[in-house]
Amino acid sequence: MKRFALAIFVLVTGHAPSIAHAGNLQNLAGTSWKTLFRTSIQFGTNGKVSGFAGCNRFGGTYSQKGNHVRISRVFTTKMACPARQMSREFLMLRKLKEIRKFTGTREKIIFYDQRNRRSLTLLPKRK
Repeated sequence: MKRFALAIFVLVTGHAPSIAHAGNLQNLAGTSWKTLFRTSIQFGTNGKVSGFAGCNRFGGTYSQKGNHVRISRVFTTKMACPARQMSREFLMLRKLKEIRKFTGTREKIIFYDQRNRRSLTLLPKRK
């Protein structure tokens, strides 16, 4: 079950992220990501976050200072889907709200929760 849950959160980038020296990811603003499970997340340049959680669209706000990030005020549409799809969506939305920091390069970004546990791993989109 843990492997399955982790696989849900492997995300693939939709746009080239901002990269600083040494290849470290510095800024989430303006980046878009998607998962292997057709879910997606976009970090706007205006502090807003949005995406598709598997059944419903979601939105909210995010703040970033260095490698610390918080996603808050998350809201969703209220469509019903099959139970398995709703379970994935619930897990993804919960993980997004728990994110506290990230590390990353052009090849991978990893989000961590408040206990410094790996929460989400994102991979770059291959064109």
